[in-house]
Amino acid sequence: MAGAGAAANGALAKHQQLQPGPKKQLLPPAQPVYVLRGHASAIHSIQFIRHNSRLVTGDAEGWIVLWDTATRRPVAVWKAHDGAILGTCSWGGSRIITHGRDNRLFVWELNSADEALFNQTLPVDEQLSYRRAPWLLHALHVNTLNFCAFATCSVVDEADIDTPSIDASQSILVAVPNALESASIDMFHLPSEGRIDTISFEGSTKTVLSLDVSPQQGYYFTSSADAILAKHPLFLTNPTRGPGSGEEPNVAFMSVQTKHAGQQSLCVRSDGRIIATAGWDARVRIYSAKNLRELAVLKWHNDGCYAVAIAPILSSLATVSDTAESNVTSRLSLEDTTCSATATCSGIQTVSTVAQRRQDKAQSVHWVAAGSKDGKVSLWDLY
Repeated sequence: MAGAGAAANGALAKHQQLQPGPKKQLLPPAQPVYVLRGHASAIHSIQFIRHNSRLVTGDAEGWIVLWDTATRRPVAVWKAHDGAILGTCSWGGSRIITHGRDNRLFVWELNSADEALFNQTLPVDEQLSYRRAPWLLHALHVNTLNFCAFATCSVVDEADIDTPSIDASQSILVAVPNALESASIDMFHLPSEGRIDTISFEGSTKTVLSLDVSPQQGYYFTSSADAILAKHPLFLTNPTRGPGSGEEPNVAFMSVQTKHAGQQSLCVRSDGRIIATAGWDARVRIYSAKNLRELAVLKWHNDGCYAVAIAPILSSLATVSDTAESNVTSRLSLEDTTCSATATCSGIQTVSTVAQRRQDKAQSVHWVAAGSKDGKVSLWDLY
């Protein structure tokens, strides 16, 4: 009897093991918080500016749209170039740099106070023959080399540049492809508009689609046409530091085969922890900057994604918001005393407070913006 009972218990245990367990509940796929529909052609460039309060998008027909991230509405629309937009960048608080396939690089002056003077009609709604453009400060004749965009950095030491009268805080260097050699770049200085150097690179065998430098400046990341995502060391602490110098780089070279060819755009978040890529397969992928491990895949677009941007993390935003809100409250309290606390003043106070909170919330969100061939821009709230 004891043997029969043991056999029965064994059969019951085996039967229970064969029974399917409870199914794990899968989380629903992530969805964008909002979708900006305004361009009639493919999005080629995206950039968060002015402490995340504005988003600049450029398309294949040369149109630039400046969006308010709080209201998700356009505040300025103009045609910056006769060809496709290759890249955009902010310079200071009021200047926007655009680079187009018409072999031009423009610097526009656009203050927040002047946004109401510009047309807000989107290119997808109406193709106007003329729209007011911002004030054009600088225009450079540069090479585009197919789809290669420009890059900028601040000038730290004016001694290396023959423009001693220019304030370093207002000076930048602009790198663009060389017009004669594909393995060289030209360095321009702004606001002098002079070309100061030409740098050549040898031994490059892979087609790099995108590059971005870590905010910590110890390394940079590249995505190539052969599905390789790579992390490269930088030698910035010592001008003589480099291969063959006998010193160790800040980080070791690292690369992974993602098996996703055509990750067209790449962006590193301001804290240096994560990377976002936009690919021809219509997906946005999030990677760890430490080990290049894939963390998330964002899928909403049906056509390929050509541009991606991550909003910088503003650590001091809470302090700024509290100060701004207290200033608004103090000012409105003073208005209440002068107008006997009428219903009109109460309404102004409520509207101002709500608008300020909405603006602060939009600036503090960890946005990821992706632009697609379909002319749409998806906004995602990332951790």
